[in-house]
Amino acid sequence: MSRFPSLGFNIDYKYLCGRDNYTCQNTKCNADLADFQVYFRKLDETKSDIESNIVLSCRDCATAAIDFKHPLREFSGRLIVVTGPMFSQKSTITRAFYNKYRVLYKDQEPAPFIWVKPEIDDRKQGFTKTHDEDLIEAYTIDAKRPDLFLSELEKYNIVAFDEAQFYSERILFVIQHLLKKGCLVIANGLKLTAKRDLFGVMHYIMAEADEIYSLKSVCNTCQLVDYATRTKSFNLNSPSVSIGGLEQYYAVCPTCDGGENEKEFLKKSF
Repeated sequence: MSRFPSLGFNIDYKYLCGRDNYTCQNTKCNADLADFQVYFRKLDETKSDIESNIVLSCRDCATAAIDFKHPLREFSGRLIVVTGPMFSQKSTITRAFYNKYRVLYKDQEPAPFIWVKPEIDDRKQGFTKTHDEDLIEAYTIDAKRPDLFLSELEKYNIVAFDEAQFYSERILFVIQHLLKKGCLVIANGLKLTAKRDLFGVMHYIMAEADEIYSLKSVCNTCQLVDYATRTKSFNLNSPSVSIGGLEQYYAVCPTCDGGENEKEFLKKSF
């Protein structure tokens, strides 16, 4: 007798199948199954686990059946982190994930998804403004005390944090609380300052991530695409990175960082 707690019933599968070898009963699959691969699912969840209400499945088909009934199962309580240097389109890629998952709630009112930015980003009130001049509607919170907004954030199923490197360590508590609640959390930010020091709490957020997307940008010195991994500041007295654009920062690849290409680029820039 085998127990399947996720499906909620007991069953002797050898008795049910009447043989020692099995195949998935999904007509589009028919995969051969070993003992450890055998799964069962109910055709009708409202009925008991009688033989006529049970089909034999491989893991993929059984999981797909559960996911169809519970579409949030695959990303509930999940943390996706998007990182990279300046101009690597972190906000754009974050928005792609954000739009992808919020389709599930397109007809739900009020909408259970929210884009959050720290108050330090004052480029456009009520919006996140990307380097491509795109606008994303945003909810602004205090970067030092994001925990004060937790009661508001926990109302949502999808929460995206823009410029996560600017938040205090209290953002870790907020993210953990949202994950325990079953939210999909998407966070983007710089992992290094212009001096290549760890930037804020980003390394802690990345350590908790289920998925990390590390982006690259075009190197401003040698112009190679998807090679730049570092952000540099034109102001040598400002080793960190604040809100700004091409007039304050540039991106370089490891080869050009501190090399002749960068020196020539800086001469032309000034």
